Amino acid sequence: MRRISVEDERVRGIVLENGQCIAAPVVISNADVRQTALELVGRDHLPAGYLRQLRRLQPSISAFIAYLAVERSTLSPASHETFFFETTDHEAAYESALAGTPRWFTATVPTHVDPSLAPEDEHLLVLTTLLGADAGPWPERKQELTDALVDAAAARIPGLRDSLRFCEGASPRTMERYTRNESGAIYGFALTPAQVGPSRPAPTTPLRGLYLAGHWTQPGGGITGVITSGQHCARAILDAT
Repeated sequence: MRRISVEDERVRGIVLENGQCIAAPVVISNADVRQTALELVGRDHLPAGYLRQLRRLQPSISAFIAYLAVERSTLSPASHETFFFETTDHEAAYESALAGTPRWFTATVPTHVDPSLAPEDEHLLVLTTLLGADAGPWPERKQELTDALVDAAAARIPGLRDSLRFCEGASPRTMERYTRNESGAIYGFALTPAQVGPSRPAPTTPLRGLYLAGHWTQPGGGITGVITSGQHCARAILDAT
């Protein structure tokens, strides 16, 4: 999508990259809220106070992910998702993530939920750790962090390295490139006491017909927060019609 079409102080639809216009009285954006406001809508169509509020909010931490394919027998049986922490001090774990030296990770096996995602003799394994967006430089650190995640998982999953069939890492820069979230933010705006619940952008906006949903909006990031944001957005649209 190239932009959100605005006329007479309300949305009129969207304009695709090829120039095609699709008319609509309501547009819902689950994209990065600042990109929605500044790139898709344009600052001329939104109040200065609303834009100032968006500028004050800070994006969340990002993540580093290693995507693996392994022999199915290596992970059978195993949980769909497991958290591994080196310490019970979560404040220290978070600080290490910001510093670029993460001390914990999650191991997720999507093929335990949907076996059709991989060949019959393989499991998919996703290793994830939070990481600060400025913990690069990524061309130099990407392989280092990928190896570190695999080593950490291999220390807990016997035979992991011998059964490895595919491995690729994704840095915060990767997150930003493919999701277009500022700084690769995986929770939208940071989940701090000052930026959750009513302190995040509401589903309604100053522009008539434009609504917001997703991890940048109320009530907050994470799967449950995003699902709830969709419910809030739907309710706001129904209340307006």
